[in-house]
Amino acid sequence: MADKKYSQYDCFTIPGHWWLPGEEKKIAGELHYQRGRLELRLFGAFHKTKGTIPFDHSPEETEVAVVHGESFSLQPITGFNAFYTSWRSAEQNFLSTAPGRIGSAVLHVHAAIVGDHVLSLDDQRYTKCRIQLRNLEGWLDDRPFSTSDWSKDGWKTEYAKPAKRQFDLPPPFRSLEVVSSAQTNGVPPMNRYEVVHRANFVITPAEPRPMEWFADAVGKIERLLTLLAGKQMQTERQWLYTAGDDDGSLLYCNRSNIEQKADYGPSDFLFRYPDVAERFERILSNWVTQTEKIQHALDLYFSSLRQPGAFLETRFLPMIQALEVYARADDQQTYIDPTEYEKVRPRIEASIPHDIDKNLRAALIGKLKYGNEYSLRKRLNRLVKSMEADTVKLFCLNPGAFVGGVVDTRNYLTHYSDDRGRVLQSTDLHWATIKLRTMFSLVLLKWAGLPEALICDRARADQTLGKERRQWANTGESGTRIDPGAL
Repeated sequence: MADKKYSQYDCFTIPGHWWLPGEEKKIAGELHYQRGRLELRLFGAFHKTKGTIPFDHSPEETEVAVVHGESFSLQPITGFNAFYTSWRSAEQNFLSTAPGRIGSAVLHVHAAIVGDHVLSLDDQRYTKCRIQLRNLEGWLDDRPFSTSDWSKDGWKTEYAKPAKRQFDLPPPFRSLEVVSSAQTNGVPPMNRYEVVHRANFVITPAEPRPMEWFADAVGKIERLLTLLAGKQMQTERQWLYTAGDDDGSLLYCNRSNIEQKADYGPSDFLFRYPDVAERFERILSNWVTQTEKIQHALDLYFSSLRQPGAFLETRFLPMIQALEVYARADDQQTYIDPTEYEKVRPRIEASIPHDIDKNLRAALIGKLKYGNEYSLRKRLNRLVKSMEADTVKLFCLNPGAFVGGVVDTRNYLTHYSDDRGRVLQSTDLHWATIKLRTMFSLVLLKWAGLPEALICDRARADQTLGKERRQWANTGESGTRIDPGAL
């Protein structure tokens, strides 16, 4: 078990010695973690150098599949999928006694297990994973503390541990369990003593699984809770357990843009557990087993939420692309049956003249590959029409203008053509991105299995979405006519 249970919000350094499995050479260094980035900083390097020019030596190998380490407190550590990002020759470090060697190096590390030595990502199989998510207690709406009325003898606070909740899941999962505990701040000072309620999820597979399987499972749980809560729900700590192991090993992964967030209040959540309790097991089962079909759309959507682009355009494009990819995952979104299209496609290709430029003819034939698919405009219109009018009002004023504006803007930002058209800019582009985000969240909540009427009621009452609606109610949706050359 790790000496200190650092969270993925912390910045920490673990000094120790590091080596490659099967080799005796050990190198002093530090495993450094800050804002989701894992680095191994060595006083030397694992590999010999290549090159004969002084001050320009580089490692013979650039990638390292597995690194073993041991902290100064004898804590075993394993790093995975590392590669050199920088190094300095011994001459640059003024180590004149070691010419031709690397004096220091930094490796980017994809993931690290603190508490175990394993030989590969598939070497060790784990029986369960416990995860601690920030604000999980608030989302569950657990209220385990009760306080007696004040009397001359003072007042008494009691802690009643919430009942264990277990949700049965289809293979390759077995269950997701909620476990609770009370934690104290250790030895109390003279005038203050703190007891904190903490809730964790425990993921159990149908059979032992490797580390990467659990990392993927944790990501799915995070995304579902983020969708339901309407707020970022991120893992603070995650422990992996083998059979008979009660302590577990802490897992740290590279992940982008982890930020310290204040605790959410009850009114900050879109849905809390009591709002979906009767449906949660079914929603969870569908989410962890059926999302592969729309995986690319989810990747675009949640990565945009987690790490928005630096510019308005780079925030808008991933969001509308996520909706497009989601719509394309629907097999029915073609003009005619795909089998029928494959029959008529050769006849269409044959009708293209042969006496034109061969590259032009090849380009036209290439476009026929997607000729049976709906356009983005038609896809978005179908999505809008699949929702009730009251739901549509939660993300746009005029459906036709909204769809036209975002499609024209997407086409321009994708191709930067010379055609004059109407394009969303500045404030309108910002709020169009917010509307697309809201639209996709409503679509996903419905896809997950929540009734549209319930989704509409909760979204209408949500404070954050309400503030946003009052802001974008006065913005344009169809864009303004521009001169592309002026942008």
